[in-house]
Amino acid sequence: MSLLVTCPSGQYGTRCETCGHCENRFCEKTTGVCLRGCAPGYRMPKCREGCNAGTFGVKCQSTCFNCKRGSTCDHVTGRCPTGCIPGWRGDNCTLECPNNTYGACTPCGLCAEDDPCNIGTGHCPRGCKFGWTGPTCKTGWLIFGAAGAVILVIVAVVIGGAVYNVRKLKRRYQNSYVEFAERCNRLYEL
Repeated sequence: MSLLVTCPSGQYGTRCETCGHCENRFCEKTTGVCLRGCAPGYRMPKCREGCNAGTFGVKCQSTCFNCKRGSTCDHVTGRCPTGCIPGWRGDNCTLECPNNTYGACTPCGLCAEDDPCNIGTGHCPRGCKFGWTGPTCKTGWLIFGAAGAVILVIVAVVIGGAVYNVRKLKRRYQNSYVEFAERCNRLYEL
């Protein structure tokens, strides 16, 4: 005697097992095979297993290969749990960083001969341009230039003020001397 079992939607088989991660939760009522394919991140036939390592998304057709520390991306979203290896960016680490950047797309410093810096460390292969220092050639005269300009302005104001005061005093004493001489001459004439 065969017992006919009718399972609710989203279940299959004689024990009414739950369908896998089927698109719209539809699976064949006796075998559990997903009729409309799998939800993103799962693979056929029953959509119970996630995509193979390095693949993700709809039908596991998207690839990811730039995750940091050799980790694999999330089989549904493609996001790298540990971030991207140097030179790559974005949620799925699929966007290459622009030229002359390193790490997580940080701009390089001023490398000698306009060399690109090391994509992982930011270090310049032949050192820094003249006037620049540091492991990534980002410390230099520009940093000290602003402070130097302020000091230069202060010195110029002080020197300018001193010159102005000396000239003012000189004129004042010259005028006083002339007045003194004129008074002496008037007294002498008397």
